[in-house]
Amino acid sequence: MYMGGVKFDFLTVKILDKIRITMNHLITNGAMERQETLRETYDKYLSPAVLEYDNLEMWDKAAKGEIVSLFQFDTMVGSKAIREVAPHSLVEMATANSLMRLSSSGGSIQPLDKFIKFRKDISLWYEEMHLQGLNEDEIMTMKKHLDKSYGIAATQEDIMEILMDESISGFTVVEAHKARKAIAKKKAKLIDKLKEDYFDKAKERTGAREEIINYVWHHCVVPQLG
Repeated sequence: MYMGGVKFDFLTVKILDKIRITMNHLITNGAMERQETLRETYDKYLSPAVLEYDNLEMWDKAAKGEIVSLFQFDTMVGSKAIREVAPHSLVEMATANSLMRLSSSGGSIQPLDKFIKFRKDISLWYEEMHLQGLNEDEIMTMKKHLDKSYGIAATQEDIMEILMDESISGFTVVEAHKARKAIAKKKAKLIDKLKEDYFDKAKERTGAREEIINYVWHHCVVPQLG
């Protein structure tokens, strides 16, 4: 078993202030009842453990840009992304959050636009895989990893899982983590080394066909490098 360092992300004072102001407004307008402590009030009404994630009204407001200062979607790029994706689940929202940070070069379709396109008609993803020469077993392998995000490798963790697949390149956890760091830093030498290691290991360790090796590199890894 491998284990790295634990990273903690703490909300800034600015965000905590927004939560407190929101709670004050909701209490004043009768949408909440003040509990004995601030923490108890938060836990009863706003804690992730009690939110209604299937509340269509909430998702519709997010999609229409009616939620003021939606976390990480309050920039011009984020506002455009939330409106275009119109997420109705945490997975779709997280995917939009990841994809809005990516951009393709050379006139290729942008990852976010591709996600929207495939979500609207998932058959287009299967058509893409067939055109790239993937067989049915390889298509099922890709579906195992990317079905939840409509065929798009939205996060670096998606790439790690794909590279670790025993039928693709069989990377170890350490190798996959190095690949993630190379993608994050986007330095030419690191990317060249990653590409060399990936193609070599995919051929030597798993005997994967060139079709799926090329598909994973060009359709999963390369969009993360833009």
